[in-house]
Formats: sequence, C-alpha cells, structure tokens
Amino acid sequence: MDTVVQTATDLVSRKCFSLPKILLLPGIVMKQPLLMAQIFPVTLLVDNLKNRLLAKFTMEIEKTSKEKTEIEGKRSRIEQYDMKYSGTLRNSGREALEFTRLRWHELTDSIQKLDTKVKKSSNAIDFTAMYKKLIYLFYIRLIS
Repeated sequence: MDTVVQTATDLVSRKCFSLPKILLLPGIVMKQPLLMAQIFPVTLLVDNLKNRLLAKFTMEIEKTSKEKTEIEGKRSRIEQYDMKYSGTLRNSGREALEFTRLRWHELTDSIQKLDTKVKKSSNAIDFTAMYKKLIYLFYIRLIS
C-alpha cells in the first residue's frame, strides 16, 4: 500500500513541478549554448540508461516477489499438512521430526533471502531518485 501511495505522490509531484524545470531550459541555452549542445545528448543517454536500469530492477522485484509468494504458499501447505499429521510424525521417531524441522527451516530461509533481495532492489530504485535530484541541482547551478 505504501508503494502505491508513494508512486502516486511521485507522479503528481513530477507533473506539477516539471513545468518550472522546463522553463529553466531557455535560460541555459541563452547563456551557454555550446555547453548545452554538449550536455544535452549525454543527459538523454544517461536518462535512457537509467530508465532501462530502473525497468530491470522493477522486473526483478516483481519476479522475486512472485517467487516469494509461491514459496510462502508452499510453506503454508506443508505446515498445514504437518500439523494435520503431527501425531503420526511424533510416532515416526526423531528422524521424521528432524526432517520436518529442516524442511520448514529451508523454506523460511528461502523466503528471507528473497525478501532481502527485494529490499536491495528497492534501495537501488531509491538511488535513482537521488540521481534525478542531483541532475536538477546541476542544471540550477548551471543557470546561476
């Protein structure tokens, strides 16, 4: 839910504040036309690369989240099955209980690793937002 709200807020923010940024462009072109001719293609290239990287991270997050959900469902079904037949497991001996414990532990570890992977990818996306702010500061200083 937080991600949806944050995305909506970012979208509104970009739309509302993009016009003042565009209005800065003529001032930059008038003051330093040669510099703008050199920087503009580089900016487009870097922005294109950033968007591709962002798309890759987003796809990775979606894939990992889906995999995590599948493993959580599998773990839940296994837990329900093991609880249903807990008496049989206890009567089967220590090996059966140890096997069950290890299986639950493996699935929990897998879920935690996938969760960490999602968080790392999300942090990388947050880094791209910081990148945008730095580029805007550069343009503002260029005008001044």
